[in-house]
Amino acid sequence: MQKVLTQWPRCHRNDVPSPITKILPDPTRMLDWYQFAALKAMEHLSSEDSDSMTIVPVADGIPDLPGVNEAMAWLERERHVLIAVIVHAAERDRHIHAWQTAALLSWFFYAKNHFDDLFMTGEVGLSSARRIGHRHGEAEPLHALGRSDDAEKHWRTAVDILSPMDLPEAEVIAERMRAAGLT
Repeated sequence: MQKVLTQWPRCHRNDVPSPITKILPDPTRMLDWYQFAALKAMEHLSSEDSDSMTIVPVADGIPDLPGVNEAMAWLERERHVLIAVIVHAAERDRHIHAWQTAALLSWFFYAKNHFDDLFMTGEVGLSSARRIGHRHGEAEPLHALGRSDDAEKHWRTAVDILSPMDLPEAEVIAERMRAAGLT
């Protein structure tokens, strides 16, 4: 997968035919595939769902993940590729893919103590959401980044963004802030 991520842009940019185009003729399709596969895995692990995400369903080759153990194993096995997908999406101006995939995976990174991955992908997701002006997209990574040393600042910003939208996520974050003694 890492090879696909690095060779696709080079071949595409130089208009050089590549065997990769036979496998993944469109880089957006690759991003859709990984995002949908991550969504399917996360459905077993987290009940948090965001109505602001527009994830394209993909039928081809999505792994069979019948339960929590299989989902966790797949995410762990694909972790570095998923991180590369987030970064690749942001670098290629596919900012919706970047922030949504980062937001999807934040719970997994947190639960497995992959804090460096959580903070790095959260920053990429936040930057992508800001580049396209997606306010709810900004709140998602700010909520995840609220697990860092700047928790209070990030959570307050997320609540400020979500409150005028009258979304239930604002109440959840506010409750977490109260529980942590930050209000």
